[in-house]
Amino acid sequence: MGKGARDVRRPTVPAESPALGLSHLQFEATLTAAKASSNDCDFALVAMLGLLGLRIFEATGSNIDDLGEEHGHRVLRVQGKGDKIGLVPLPPAVGRAIERAIASRTAGPILLTSKGTRMDRHCATRRSRRLSEQAGVSENNQPYEDDRLRGRNACAQPPIRGWSSSPAHISPGWW
Repeated sequence: MGKGARDVRRPTVPAESPALGLSHLQFEATLTAAKASSNDCDFALVAMLGLLGLRIFEATGSNIDDLGEEHGHRVLRVQGKGDKIGLVPLPPAVGRAIERAIASRTAGPILLTSKGTRMDRHCATRRSRRLSEQAGVSENNQPYEDDRLRGRNACAQPPIRGWSSSPAHISPGWW
């Protein structure tokens, strides 16, 4: 008789992910489509995912109160997996995108839907897919296309000294 879970064979999983991220040109086209969108939160969403390297739930869970300053740099406090809190430095372009999204609001979520409610991960996925389609990006988008977008583009710049420029789930070889 078997011993339960010890007898179950686990499937082999490749060390490298078969899913490729967007190319820089595809990301740039998506970013341009987001900037042209009538909803200012679209541009902030794409910037937060692609330039900061945030997961969808980290971006959609961010509040205006999470913006701050550390050592002379604008930062965003994000709650990651396992309730880990991290500070992510905001490049000027992302800071401007977020400021444009929050406009004159002083509290509440950074990312809003067109109806004025908090953007959830499902809405963010639909928005990013629609923006990619508008940009002419023909990649076979799957629910985690933003993770692929995030992983490739967030690692383009080295981190600010003393901080990781992206959360712990991204670990490029030159780090």
